[in-house]
Amino acid sequence: MQKQSGKAHQSFFLLFWVLLIPAFMLGQNTAGNQTVAIGKTSLIKSVNDPNLCLYPTEGSIAFSMQTYDDWIDQGFIFNENGSIALANNPNKCLDLFGGSTKNGTRLIVMTCTDSKSPKWYYNETDQTIRLQSNTNKCIQGEGDMVQLQSCSNSASQQFTIVQPLQIHFAGDFTKCVDID
Repeated sequence: MQKQSGKAHQSFFLLFWVLLIPAFMLGQNTAGNQTVAIGKTSLIKSVNDPNLCLYPTEGSIAFSMQTYDDWIDQGFIFNENGSIALANNPNKCLDLFGGSTKNGTRLIVMTCTDSKSPKWYYNETDQTIRLQSNTNKCIQGEGDMVQLQSCSNSASQQFTIVQPLQIHFAGDFTKCVDID
Protein backbone atom coordinates (compact mmCIF):
# COMPACT_ATOMS: atom_id res chain seq x y z
CA MET A 1 0.00 0.00 0.00
CA GLN A 2 2.80 2.41 0.84
CA LYS A 3 4.47 1.80 -2.52
CA GLN A 4 1.23 2.67 -4.32
CA SER A 5 0.83 5.79 -2.19
CA GLY A 6 4.38 6.86 -3.11
CA LYS A 7 3.61 6.32 -6.78
CA ALA A 8 0.41 8.36 -6.48
CA HIS A 9 2.39 11.05 -4.66
CA GLN A 10 5.00 11.17 -7.47
CA SER A 11 2.27 11.24 -10.14
CA PHE A 12 0.49 14.10 -8.36
CA PHE A 13 3.64 16.23 -8.25
CA LEU A 14 4.55 15.46 -11.87
CA LEU A 15 1.02 16.36 -12.95
CA PHE A 16 1.12 19.42 -10.66
CA TRP A 17 4.28 20.79 -12.38
CA VAL A 18 3.07 19.92 -15.87
CA LEU A 19 -0.20 21.76 -15.24
CA LEU A 20 1.12 24.59 -13.05
CA ILE A 21 3.67 26.01 -15.47
CA PRO A 22 1.29 26.44 -18.45
CA ALA A 23 -1.50 27.65 -16.14
CA PHE A 24 0.85 30.23 -14.62
CA MET A 25 1.81 31.53 -18.07
CA LEU A 26 -1.82 31.64 -19.25
CA GLY A 27 -3.05 35.19 -19.49
CA GLN A 28 0.39 36.78 -19.37
CA ASN A 29 0.74 39.95 -21.39
CA THR A 30 4.31 40.61 -22.43
CA ALA A 31 3.68 43.55 -24.79
CA GLY A 32 6.56 45.98 -24.40
CA ASN A 33 7.97 45.68 -20.90
CA GLN A 34 4.68 44.61 -19.34
CA THR A 35 4.38 41.21 -17.68
CA VAL A 36 1.19 41.05 -15.64
CA ALA A 37 -1.52 38.43 -15.67
CA ILE A 38 -4.48 39.90 -17.52
CA GLY A 39 -7.81 39.42 -15.75
CA LYS A 40 -6.25 38.14 -12.49
CA THR A 41 -6.50 39.88 -9.12
CA SER A 42 -3.23 41.62 -8.29
CA LEU A 43 -1.82 43.80 -5.53
CA ILE A 44 0.04 46.97 -6.49
CA LYS A 45 2.77 47.18 -3.83
CA SER A 46 5.32 49.91 -3.17
CA VAL A 47 8.93 48.91 -3.91
CA ASN A 48 10.07 51.51 -1.36
CA ASP A 49 7.94 49.94 1.42
CA PRO A 50 6.60 46.47 0.47
CA ASN A 51 4.08 46.65 3.35
CA LEU A 52 2.22 49.42 1.49
CA CYS A 53 -0.29 48.81 -1.30
CA LEU A 54 -2.37 51.06 -3.51
CA TYR A 55 -5.75 51.30 -1.77
CA PRO A 56 -9.06 52.97 -2.68
CA THR A 57 -10.07 55.38 0.12
CA GLU A 58 -12.49 58.20 0.89
CA GLY A 59 -15.55 56.11 0.12
CA SER A 60 -13.69 54.54 -2.81
CA ILE A 61 -13.34 57.88 -4.60
CA ALA A 62 -9.56 58.40 -4.34
CA PHE A 63 -6.47 56.32 -3.58
CA SER A 64 -3.76 56.23 -0.94
CA MET A 65 -0.87 53.97 0.02
CA GLN A 66 -1.94 51.80 2.96
CA THR A 67 -0.61 48.81 4.86
CA TYR A 68 -1.57 45.53 3.19
CA ASP A 69 -4.90 44.31 4.54
CA ASP A 70 -6.54 41.86 2.13
CA TRP A 71 -6.70 40.81 -1.52
CA ILE A 72 -10.31 41.84 -2.03
CA ASP A 73 -10.23 45.47 -0.90
CA GLN A 74 -6.71 46.16 -2.17
CA GLY A 75 -6.84 43.98 -5.28
CA PHE A 76 -6.82 45.27 -8.84
CA ILE A 77 -7.43 43.64 -12.19
CA PHE A 78 -5.29 44.60 -15.18
CA ASN A 79 -7.67 44.41 -18.14
CA GLU A 80 -6.72 43.52 -21.70
CA ASN A 81 -7.73 47.00 -22.89
CA GLY A 82 -5.18 48.64 -20.52
CA SER A 83 -7.63 49.78 -17.84
CA ILE A 84 -7.05 48.81 -14.20
CA ALA A 85 -10.24 47.81 -12.34
CA LEU A 86 -10.99 47.28 -8.66
CA ALA A 87 -11.13 43.55 -7.84
CA ASN A 88 -14.08 44.03 -5.50
CA ASN A 89 -15.97 46.08 -8.12
CA PRO A 90 -14.68 45.35 -11.67
CA ASN A 91 -16.99 48.04 -13.12
CA LYS A 92 -14.85 50.71 -11.39
CA CYS A 93 -11.43 51.68 -12.76
CA LEU A 94 -8.42 53.85 -11.93
CA ASP A 95 -9.11 57.21 -13.53
CA LEU A 96 -7.67 60.73 -13.51
CA PHE A 97 -9.54 63.57 -11.82
CA GLY A 98 -11.09 65.72 -14.56
CA GLY A 99 -9.36 63.58 -17.19
CA SER A 100 -6.27 65.76 -16.76
CA THR A 101 -2.76 64.45 -17.45
CA LYS A 102 -1.06 67.34 -15.63
CA ASN A 103 1.42 66.65 -12.83
CA GLY A 104 -0.33 66.35 -9.48
CA THR A 105 -3.63 65.04 -10.89
CA ARG A 106 -5.16 62.69 -8.30
CA LEU A 107 -6.11 59.14 -9.19
CA ILE A 108 -9.80 58.51 -8.61
CA VAL A 109 -12.31 55.69 -9.04
CA MET A 110 -14.79 56.01 -11.89
CA THR A 111 -17.03 53.69 -13.88
CA CYS A 112 -14.96 51.84 -16.47
CA THR A 113 -15.63 52.88 -20.06
CA ASP A 114 -13.58 51.50 -22.94
CA SER A 115 -13.33 54.84 -24.67
CA LYS A 116 -12.71 57.19 -21.72
CA SER A 117 -10.94 55.18 -19.00
CA PRO A 118 -7.18 55.84 -18.99
CA LYS A 119 -5.07 52.97 -20.26
CA TRP A 120 -2.02 51.99 -18.24
CA TYR A 121 0.92 49.66 -18.59
CA TYR A 122 3.41 48.23 -16.14
CA ASN A 123 7.03 48.77 -17.14
CA GLU A 124 8.82 45.83 -15.54
CA THR A 125 12.26 47.32 -16.23
CA ASP A 126 11.85 50.37 -13.99
CA GLN A 127 8.81 49.04 -12.07
CA THR A 128 6.55 51.97 -12.97
CA ILE A 129 2.89 52.09 -13.96
CA ARG A 130 2.72 54.44 -16.94
CA LEU A 131 -0.07 56.14 -18.83
CA GLN A 132 -0.28 54.63 -22.33
CA SER A 133 -1.25 57.92 -23.97
CA ASN A 134 1.79 59.69 -22.43
CA THR A 135 4.49 57.23 -21.38
CA ASN A 136 6.40 60.01 -19.58
CA LYS A 137 3.61 60.08 -16.94
CA CYS A 138 3.69 57.64 -14.00
CA ILE A 139 1.57 56.79 -10.99
CA GLN A 140 3.23 58.15 -7.86
CA GLY A 141 2.17 57.08 -4.37
CA GLU A 142 3.19 58.77 -1.14
CA GLY A 143 1.02 58.44 1.96
CA ASP A 144 -2.51 59.58 1.25
CA MET A 145 -1.53 61.16 -2.07
CA VAL A 146 -1.62 58.96 -5.18
CA GLN A 147 -1.26 61.07 -8.28
CA LEU A 148 0.07 61.34 -11.80
CA GLN A 149 3.58 62.78 -12.13
CA SER A 150 6.32 62.99 -14.72
CA CYS A 151 8.34 59.78 -14.50
CA SER A 152 11.49 60.43 -12.49
CA ASN A 153 12.69 56.99 -11.31
CA SER A 154 11.84 58.00 -7.73
CA ALA A 155 11.07 55.23 -5.25
CA SER A 156 7.52 56.59 -4.85
CA GLN A 157 6.87 55.70 -8.51
CA GLN A 158 8.09 52.12 -8.28
CA PHE A 159 5.68 49.25 -7.71
CA THR A 160 5.66 45.48 -7.82
CA ILE A 161 2.64 43.62 -9.11
CA VAL A 162 1.87 40.65 -6.85
CA GLN A 163 -0.55 37.94 -7.86
CA PRO A 164 -1.77 35.07 -5.70
CA LEU A 165 -0.65 31.64 -6.81
CA GLN A 166 -3.50 29.17 -6.96
CA ILE A 167 -2.77 25.47 -6.96
CA HIS A 168 -5.55 23.49 -8.60
CA PHE A 169 -6.22 19.79 -8.04
CA ALA A 170 -5.52 17.98 -11.33
CA GLY A 171 -8.60 15.77 -10.96
CA ASP A 172 -10.97 18.74 -10.62
CA PHE A 173 -9.85 22.23 -11.69
CA THR A 174 -12.70 23.81 -9.70
CA LYS A 175 -10.91 22.81 -6.47
CA CYS A 176 -7.94 24.78 -5.10
CA VAL A 177 -5.54 24.20 -2.23
CA ASP A 178 -6.40 26.49 0.69
CA ILE A 179 -3.78 27.18 3.35
CA ASP A 180 -4.89 28.86 6.55
